[in-house]
Parts: sequence; C-alpha cells; structure tokens
Amino acid sequence: MKCRNCGHKFPEDTQICPNCGAVFEVKSETLSISQTLAVGGIILSLLSLFLPFI
Repeated sequence: MKCRNCGHKFPEDTQICPNCGAVFEVKSETLSISQTLAVGGIILSLLSLFLPFI
C-alpha cells in the first residue's frame, strides 16, 4: 500500500505510515455483525414466503 500523505510504500496490514505517521483504516473483507444479521433476515423472509408452497 502507498501512503496518501507522503507516498511511502508499506505493507497492506499497516495502520500507521512508518514514514510520516499518517493513520489509515485497514479494509476488512468480512461482513460486520449488522450486515450478517440483515442478510440473514432477508433470507428468512424469503423462505417464509415460499414455505406454504412446500
């Protein structure tokens, strides 16, 4: 990854630039708890719509 502040290159999992000290948010590939619950709720809602036909 490259620092947006000074242009220094550093590893992807670094949260602070070792050159200038700028702080960066590490991107997470996982779903948050609220996103997981929302997806689960949608799936349950869809299943309940089709359950009477099974």
